[in-house]
Amino acid sequence: MAMSGDIKVEPVKAQMLSTRQDVVRGWTEVSDELVRQGQVELAMAVRKFVKELPAIRTERKWIRDRLLRRAAAERDRAVASWRAYRAEQQKAEERAKPREPDPVRERHLERPRKRWRDDRDGPTR
Repeated sequence: MAMSGDIKVEPVKAQMLSTRQDVVRGWTEVSDELVRQGQVELAMAVRKFVKELPAIRTERKWIRDRLLRRAAAERDRAVASWRAYRAEQQKAEERAKPREPDPVRERHLERPRKRWRDDRDGPTR
């Protein structure tokens, strides 16, 4: 495998392609025979099966695909974790912001306070 992640052409792939063509040809012949016998629905099912055959992958290609999926999943988990952390930070920043002054409270704080004198009634005994 190259550093870019590309896979070098493997000699076995040509053989796999040839085998795949033989398999598809065989199933196509089965489907054609089913149509001749009047079993159209079954022939359509066979054609659908052939159409949905998975792509040819060598072992290296399979491993590469698995590694890429695992790396993508790990990246997605890391991004989700970072987003959750950032959301918590933003909530904390919002809580830490000074509140806008409450006008009623401000007026109350601005009024002069009455002083209580302990000596009003005279010296304590």
